[in-house]
Amino acid sequence: MRLEPLGDQAVMAYCDDEQAAFAFADRCRRAAFDWAIDVVQAYTSVAVYYDLTRIDFDSAASELASLETTSTGQVTAPGQLHVIPCCYDLGPDLERVAEQTGLSVEEVITQHAGTSYTA
Repeated sequence: MRLEPLGDQAVMAYCDDEQAAFAFADRCRRAAFDWAIDVVQAYTSVAVYYDLTRIDFDSAASELASLETTSTGQVTAPGQLHVIPCCYDLGPDLERVAEQTGLSVEEVITQHAGTSYTA
């Protein structure tokens, strides 16, 4: 994992894959640092926003790095399942997606609706 500044009030953690980022974000939330404002995962990265009046980048990065080394092998609980309804009848780009993928409109809908997306 690589830690870098994200502006002047956040640490960006770059992980090896989505599962590693998910696990690291979970450990950050469970740590409940009093200086942490928000933890935001985006695929293989995790942004940890902090209160600049409580901590600086170097100290925040050090604490976050210790989470990685002290929590290896920890299994994280699955997140809450959200069902998001989709209306394919009004999709303005559905025909274009089907054309570009070489699939029929029905195949695009089947593949999209048959996939579980994780955050």
